[in-house]
Amino acid sequence: MTDIREIDNLIIGGGIVGVCCARQLQLRGEKVVIADRIPIGEGCSHGNAGVLCTWSVDGAASEGMWKDLPQWIMDPLGPVSLKFSYFPRLIPWLLKFFSSAGPAERAATADALFTLNNPTVDLYRQLIQGSGHEDLVIDSNYVFVARNAAKVNVNANAYRTRAQRGAPVRALTQEDIRELEPDLSPEYVGGVAVGGHGRVTNPGRLTKLIGEMVMNDGGQFLLDEVRDIQPSEAGGATVTISGETLRAKRLIVAAGAWSHKVAKNFDLDVPLQGERGYHMEFANPGVKLNNSVCDVDRKYVASSMEGGIRCAGTSEFNSLDAEPDWRRADIMKTLGKAMLPQLNVNEGTPWMGHRPALPNSVPIVSEAPTQPGVFFAFGHGHYGLSAAPMTGRILAGLATGERMNLDVAPYSLDRYR
Repeated sequence: MTDIREIDNLIIGGGIVGVCCARQLQLRGEKVVIADRIPIGEGCSHGNAGVLCTWSVDGAASEGMWKDLPQWIMDPLGPVSLKFSYFPRLIPWLLKFFSSAGPAERAATADALFTLNNPTVDLYRQLIQGSGHEDLVIDSNYVFVARNAAKVNVNANAYRTRAQRGAPVRALTQEDIRELEPDLSPEYVGGVAVGGHGRVTNPGRLTKLIGEMVMNDGGQFLLDEVRDIQPSEAGGATVTISGETLRAKRLIVAAGAWSHKVAKNFDLDVPLQGERGYHMEFANPGVKLNNSVCDVDRKYVASSMEGGIRCAGTSEFNSLDAEPDWRRADIMKTLGKAMLPQLNVNEGTPWMGHRPALPNSVPIVSEAPTQPGVFFAFGHGHYGLSAAPMTGRILAGLATGERMNLDVAPYSLDRYR
C-alpha cells in the first residue's frame, strides 16, 4: 500500500496569487506546501505591466464593445487577436462576457474589484517589509493618454467611477503630459492622470521574493505537475505529486488559467478562459517613464522596469496548448516607438502567458460548494498582480474560519452553478 503523507494546506499554483495565499495562511499559523509544474514566479505573474491598480474598478466588458471587436481583430496592431478556428469554442464565454456589460452588472463588478484592488500597495508593503527589497513597490500615477483629447474625457464613466471612490483624478493637457513624461510622443494631446497607484519594478522577482519568504518560514515547494486529484471523505483532497501521495486537509487551487481543469475533479464546470497576453521588454531603452502609461487608442501599457521599458497589454484568444504567435509580441516594437519615439527597440525580449479570465472580471475566491476543504482563488484576468494580496487575505480567512468584515458573496463560485 502506498504511504500517504498528511499535510495541512496544499496550494496548487506558484504564481502571485498562490504565494500570497500561502503567505497569508502562514501568518495565521498554518503550515503550507506549494506545488507547480514550473518554478515560482515564472508563469503569468512574470509577464505584465507591473501596475498596482489601486483605483481600477472596471471589468473588461463595456457597453457597445461588441461593435468595436471586429475592427480590433482585423487590425494587425489592434489590442485583440482571435484564432478563427477557436471562435466556436469561445462563443459561450463571449455571451456571458457581453452580458456582464450592463449598468447594474458593471456597478456590482466595480464594488467587488474595488475591495480587492484598493489596498494593494499597502498590503504588498506589509508583506515585504524587512526583506531588503522594499524598492520593488514604488508609488506611481496611472497616466492615460490619447492622440484625440476627446477619447480621454475626465468625466467619462471609466474615470468617474474611480473619482466617486476617492481617486485623485485630473485632466491633462498636452503640456501637462510633457511635464509628467518628457519622453512621450508629442502626438499625445490629451490625457487623464489617476494618482495613488503603485508600480512593481519586477513582478517576477516580487513573486519569487514572497515565495522565498514562504519557504524561509517553513513552507515547502514541489516542482511537478499535480496528478490524480481525488476528494477525500473527511474533506480536502488526496493528490499524487513528485512520486508521493499527499492527503491535504485543505486544497487551495490557484492555478491560473488551468484552474477550471482542477475544478472538474470536484464536479464543477467554470467558464474560465485562458486569455493569452504578450509583452516585449526593451533593455537599454534610452528613455524612461516616471509612471505607468496607457495608450487609450491602442489599449496597451508601458512601464519602466528593472530590465528596461516593458510594453504589455495585447490579448489573444486561443487554446491553452497552442503555440505562441510571436507576431503579437513583435507589434510592441511598432507601438513602443509610436509612444516613445527615441525608444531603442533593438534589444527586445518577448514573452507570452495566459491570463485567467472570467466573464465578469471578478475572480473566484471561494470554498467549493461540492467539497468541504477545497478552496479556489483564480480568475483575476488583468488584475492578478493588483488583487493578489487581498485575495490571499480573503482565502486565508475562509480557510481558517476567521471572521472578516467584508462581503465575500461576489467572489463565490455559486454564481456559475
